[in-house]
Order: sequence, then structure tokens, then C-alpha cells
Amino acid sequence: MAGATVLRDTRPSSAANCAGRSVPARHRQRRSAAGRRRRPSSDFPTEFDPLIKAANPWLNPQVKYFDGSRRGYLRMTIDRSQWLTEARTVALIASRQSPVSTTATFVTEAGNPGLSPA
Repeated sequence: MAGATVLRDTRPSSAANCAGRSVPARHRQRRSAAGRRRRPSSDFPTEFDPLIKAANPWLNPQVKYFDGSRRGYLRMTIDRSQWLTEARTVALIASRQSPVSTTATFVTEAGNPGLSPA
């Protein structure tokens, strides 16, 4: 889902619980002369963000983190003992110098399936 930060638990048991359910897709970003202005981090419709956050626990139990108000990426650190995932988001999408922050961190320990907040 472009334009929103989503972290999913993709274990087979989670996938079986969410068959056929998904978060609504967001509109594609439009380029125009006005698009050169300083835009917020995401153009995801802000009125949907709290609704999706509230509905995710029962509609999409595999989604452990969702933030439609920001764009970003996932940074993963993997070694023999754990898999650490950090949700990194940017303040503005129009500037390459925009600050980046970690908004959520999850870990999967070796031998322990599933995500836990770190």
C-alpha cells in the first residue's frame, strides 16, 4: 500500500484469519504545478486514518502497525538471534533533506514466531 506505513505479520495462521480482507487502497499521487509546494508526508485521506486504525484489530489482525498519515519504509536488521524491523517515516515527501524518524519497532526472536513490540 503506497503512501501509508503498514507492517504485517505474515505467518500462515495470520493469513488464514484475514482471507479476502484488505485495507482500502489510497489514491495515486498526482503531479502538478501546485505539487511543488511543501506537501505533508502522505496524501492518504486523513479522515480514513482513525477508522482504519480502529478497525484493523478485527478486520486485519495480521496488521500490527498502520499509519496512513505518513510515508516511509521498513528497515530490517537480521541476525541469528532475532529479526528487528523499524518503521521509518519522513516528515515531508517534497524534500530530500526531510527528517526521518523511527515510529515503531518490532522484533521476532529466534524460535519464537510472531511479532512483539521492541
